Amino acid sequence: MWLKYVAFLFSFLSLSLLTLAQTDPIYITGQVALAGGEPPPAAVRVELRCHGSVVQSVYTSPEGHFSFRMSERNPGVKSEPDARRMDAAIGGPYIPANVDRRTQGGKAAFHQVDLSRCQCEASLSGYRSEPVPLGVRSRFDNPEIGAIILHPIELEGTLVSVTTLKAPKDAVEAFQEAEKELSADKVEYEKAVKYLETATRLYPEFALAWCRLGEVHTAQQKVEAARAAFRQAIATDPGFIYPYDFLAQLELQNGQMEETVRLTAKALELNSNWISARYYQAIAQYYLGNLEGAEESLRIVQKSEDSAAYPSSHYLLGHIHAERGEHQDASVQYSLFLETNPPEDLGSEVRTTLAQWKETGLIN
Repeated sequence: MWLKYVAFLFSFLSLSLLTLAQTDPIYITGQVALAGGEPPPAAVRVELRCHGSVVQSVYTSPEGHFSFRMSERNPGVKSEPDARRMDAAIGGPYIPANVDRRTQGGKAAFHQVDLSRCQCEASLSGYRSEPVPLGVRSRFDNPEIGAIILHPIELEGTLVSVTTLKAPKDAVEAFQEAEKELSADKVEYEKAVKYLETATRLYPEFALAWCRLGEVHTAQQKVEAARAAFRQAIATDPGFIYPYDFLAQLELQNGQMEETVRLTAKALELNSNWISARYYQAIAQYYLGNLEGAEESLRIVQKSEDSAAYPSSHYLLGHIHAERGEHQDASVQYSLFLETNPPEDLGSEVRTTLAQWKETGLIN
């Protein structure tokens, strides 16, 4: 029973950001700039993250502008391929994103969507940015969220492939055409694939284009093609972190636990603060029976600034303590998990377990 629910921890992690647009859209727009106000020196990846998972991503224009288009019903998507799956992806494993608990009866107000557990983040090699929280938004709101400021830092790994800066003009133009297609109201995946294949043919070392191609193939559920593209991105630029992250999600989704551990370990060598890699690593370690390693990874996740984005870390750590017979420690983690307002089925399962433990004297 527990394994079934633990599987739920990662069953939606590889859902792609590249789905189509549906009616009643909500827009989020903004700009990425350096601390001095000038535009960034290269295209910047901007991610919409909810509960630690990337649900959409775009790259900025040369002037640093970006825009997300999402649906009112499912804010992480642009269409309605499968509402149940996408609701789970945007809300994380436990919180439906279209539930605004501040409104009457726990139902979202008309034309509102609860993005209080979502944020926009910008990534560029050698820089850091402060995430911008989104809160409860409506399609009637001003879509502008302001500027995401990049501050210079030193990193071991890179968040934007260094090969991007060396790409020839025709390859960059093909990549930009793919980006336009992927941000269109009605995405034609095959067109985007052709543009990205053109970009990689014109410039085989275009790691960013290879990575984006892997994302598109993931959206198409073409596992082998996605895997090959991500591996090519890594081969052309081993210091580029994102392909490790996406490929780790893909392998985790497909039950390749040893490979997930290997990929997350490499990502963490490049950047030890890469929290999503820690989380994926913990899940894989748990399945491989490495409870000590899984606990260590989860503790790091829970101590991080992004801990609130991973409420399911308490659920998994509770399982680890329970398997060891450490019921009091498990109850602490389960109680923290219940504070995150999980769906009724999981919440009921945890509350029942705690009640049984208390009745039998396993916990106070």
